Amino acid sequence: MAASRSHRSRVAAPPHRLQNVTHIDHLLALQSNRALADLALTGLVSIDGDLKISAMASLTSLSGLDTLTLLSGDIDITDNDQLPATDIVAFTQRLGR
Repeated sequence: MAASRSHRSRVAAPPHRLQNVTHIDHLLALQSNRALADLALTGLVSIDGDLKISAMASLTSLSGLDTLTLLSGDIDITDNDQLPATDIVAFTQRLGR
C-alpha cells in the first residue's frame, strides 16, 4: 500500500502544489482566487471535515476533485461565477449528498 500524505494545518498553497495529497484532516477551503480555473487535486481521496469552495471567479469545473470519494463534513460551494450549477449538483450527488 502506498504511503498517504495528510495535512492537518492550514495550508496556503495553490492546489497544483497539493496534487499528491490523498487525505485532509479537517477543512479544505478554496476561496477568493479569481485566477484559478482548475483545482488539480487529482490525488485527493478523502476529507475528514468540510469542503468549502467560494469566490473562485475563473473556476469552470470540479473535475480536479474526481478522485474524492469520502467526505465526512459539509459541502459549501458558492459564488463561483463560471462554475455551472449542473457540475455542483453532479458533484454533491456523487458524494451522496
